Amino acid sequence: MLQDTKIKVFLSLARTLSFTNTAKELFLSQQAVSKNIASLEERLGFSLFIRTSRSVTLTAAGERYYQALLEISRIYNEALIEIGHMNEREYQSFRVGYQNFLDLGSTPNRALEKLRKEYPELSVDSVRYSPLMLNERLLNGSCNLIVINGRFAPDEPGLRQLELLKSPQAVMISPENPLVTPSATYATFVNEPFIVDTFENESPKEYEQRVQKEIRMWGLSPKEVIWSPDRDSSYTLAEMGRGIVVGTEMSRVARDRNLKKYYTGKMDTLLAIWREEEENELVEKFALLLQQEFELLRRDKKIRRRKNKAALQPE
Repeated sequence: MLQDTKIKVFLSLARTLSFTNTAKELFLSQQAVSKNIASLEERLGFSLFIRTSRSVTLTAAGERYYQALLEISRIYNEALIEIGHMNEREYQSFRVGYQNFLDLGSTPNRALEKLRKEYPELSVDSVRYSPLMLNERLLNGSCNLIVINGRFAPDEPGLRQLELLKSPQAVMISPENPLVTPSATYATFVNEPFIVDTFENESPKEYEQRVQKEIRMWGLSPKEVIWSPDRDSSYTLAEMGRGIVVGTEMSRVARDRNLKKYYTGKMDTLLAIWREEEENELVEKFALLLQQEFELLRRDKKIRRRKNKAALQPE
């Protein structure tokens, strides 16, 4: 309404009380100003101005109409400012969900620090869930972005993903297992009992499907699948010599365990995933910063390995 040309002409003329000044202000001809006022008066059904050869004044109805438009304009502008502030607050906060047993070190914090340099008021809520719960919270909008292993990623339309890094997968087994010898390799243990933990809210059917998927993925032929209530219990059972677990170096649950590692030669991918319909542009910016930080970490590790290798070379 306020952007209607007739309203703009009226507001200018009511303020300047000069057809000449209004024409200059709006880059119109005086004839166009007159036509717009006449058209508006016809639409409203009452006169807005009293015109003489020497002056232009508002009618009583024109004065009330002018004040009403000023009040509408004030309310409209205040509403725009308030909405802008609400939008700014809403889009400077989001929630990230991380896979519960992954240890990502300080990488997410470094990415957040970089984002906060551009958005000082940024507020990010970080939560940890099992892969199944992470997927559920992403799809229902409880999390704006999740960081999860590729083998657990949701297979749903309408999602975007960014590869953060690749992580080598290893079979882990008790060093007391008689098959653990200097010549043993990953293939030595493919028939050993396979210990697999369950996820929160995972149905028996979903568990069985996931077990079979992982068996195919790692090329296993286990003589038995051993159920475990959680990830920590899986590693404990492996330490006790009950079977093998397959895990990643990023697993914080596996840290300090008395287990031998035999790399499978296969990699799992760490992904950042968010919804295509996500309106908060900071979510994608954070995902890109995560990717950059993991790439810097990978390069640093590569440089350190080269330096260590060089230091071991005889002079």
